[in-house]
Amino acid sequence: MFASHLLSLIGLTFLLGLRHGMDPDHLAMVDNLTRYNAQAAPRVARWCGAWFSLGHGVVVMAVAAALALLSGEHMLPHWLEATGQLVSAILLTIIGLLNLRQAASSHAHPLALRAGLFARAARVSHPLLISMIGMAFAVSMDTMSQAAVFSMAASGQFAWGAAALLGAVFTLGMLVADAFGSWWCYSALQAARGPAYARGLTLAIALLSLSIAASGFARFFAPHAMADYEAYGLAIGVAVMSLTLAAGLLPRLAIWLRR
Repeated sequence: MFASHLLSLIGLTFLLGLRHGMDPDHLAMVDNLTRYNAQAAPRVARWCGAWFSLGHGVVVMAVAAALALLSGEHMLPHWLEATGQLVSAILLTIIGLLNLRQAASSHAHPLALRAGLFARAARVSHPLLISMIGMAFAVSMDTMSQAAVFSMAASGQFAWGAAALLGAVFTLGMLVADAFGSWWCYSALQAARGPAYARGLTLAIALLSLSIAASGFARFFAPHAMADYEAYGLAIGVAVMSLTLAAGLLPRLAIWLRR
């Protein structure tokens, strides 16, 4: 019974990490890092997402283990979590609308809040520096809340170890999404699909931001109706990433049909 519960918890945590890796800020930042290194350091470019998510995950694991070690019985105040959801939904709505406008322009480029703040920091090629950017991204309300949930899910004498394990599984899911993002961006640039990829990613970020914002508003105003929010969030993320892949493949398909 315990083993079955643990496997279910690990599976859900992996999906949460995969979903977090599709966060608009992650998509935009990994895109920025990959674009810069496609010229500056091609060998690093394909792995920017992996290094970024590893740095991000180190903070998640450390915070989850520390919280479990210090006070595994305490929960975040309800008002703090609810306020964070509302602020996040408002910001995502703004990001979504800006990206919709950007996708319609001739120079489409994905926009996001933290990715914009760290735009200059994206001009780095050393894996350690890329990981440090990922660590900086982890200092946010949503990441800290998830780390707190992992610490509360763990119990017993070695709760800190279980919390760190959940953080590692979360990191693995995030790494899959971010590593795929950098690989696809680099492949698109090498295949001369850069503009089409940028427009597709910008549109995907707009749709993802607005979808998550709508879910956030629903969670805030009708919490009982959105009990399966994370499952919906993952499905939405997969859907918009599929749209992004399709947008990158369309130019190549058009060239092939003309032959």
